[in-house]
Amino acid sequence: MSVDDMKAGIQALTEGRYRKAVELLTACYQKNATFRVNYLLTQALAKAGDYVAAYATAKDYPQEYLENDDYFVQYIECGCRAGAVLEIAMLLTGISRYLSVTEKERFRGVIEQATVQYWKDQSGTVTQVMNQLAHCGGEEVLTQRQRVKASAALVPQQFVEASRLPLIDPAVHPLVRATLMDDLRRLAVSHPVMMQPLMGPPQEVVPEELKALDDISVVRHYRKEIVGCRSEEPLALRLQRYAEVRLKLMVLYPFQDDVIDDVERWQLILLNQQDKLSALEQEKAHLLEKNIQQWRV
Repeated sequence: MSVDDMKAGIQALTEGRYRKAVELLTACYQKNATFRVNYLLTQALAKAGDYVAAYATAKDYPQEYLENDDYFVQYIECGCRAGAVLEIAMLLTGISRYLSVTEKERFRGVIEQATVQYWKDQSGTVTQVMNQLAHCGGEEVLTQRQRVKASAALVPQQFVEASRLPLIDPAVHPLVRATLMDDLRRLAVSHPVMMQPLMGPPQEVVPEELKALDDISVVRHYRKEIVGCRSEEPLALRLQRYAEVRLKLMVLYPFQDDVIDDVERWQLILLNQQDKLSALEQEKAHLLEKNIQQWRV
């Protein structure tokens, strides 16, 4: 990293020549990606109005931003102005036990202000995004996924309300429903919500009480059985096979324990080993395969 470029980048940032600062500090960061340069480059990108790049840059050093309240304020502002409001809210939820009342109030205030500024810059509105998510069951799977992606700019209360209908709509892809429920879990939603499983009638779920997919015992069991087994098969192939199984387990989320009554038989179903399955098991395997194929279109 050139000391002269670093000084010039800081001077350009100080003087309000933000594009020049971005150019110089980017060159410095490419040569020596320290947190100090990251912080300055993130500032320059944000001042230049490129919040998406600013947030992507800041995410290289999340722990360092978390260790200082003023740094974290910049992280929050960049994330919300980049449209990652829910992601920031989930992060704040995850660390809330370590924050003082004053810090919580400050950070929530930053989220609120930055989110207002984000929506001022958008052509769409909060109401449109909420309605599109709420009624995404009438759309193709790819469009459903886009609706979920767009909902990342909603604040938690808006997201909870907008996700209520798609969670119980059988026309919404199971992986979309599972993604919505996992987001509610990460937001620590403590009241019951209804969700349509892949198989069976809607059930009541308390998101805050759920585990992340990879922390569910049956999911950990299949990873151990498929990836951790003693086999001469290359590890890459075992990981690929498990990735397929994991995706199917996500289709069942968060009802794996209700559905998987025999882990050995279900391993055959998840691996789609048709010649070893009963007629009913073949139907289950086919249903999972069908949903995975729809997801990959």
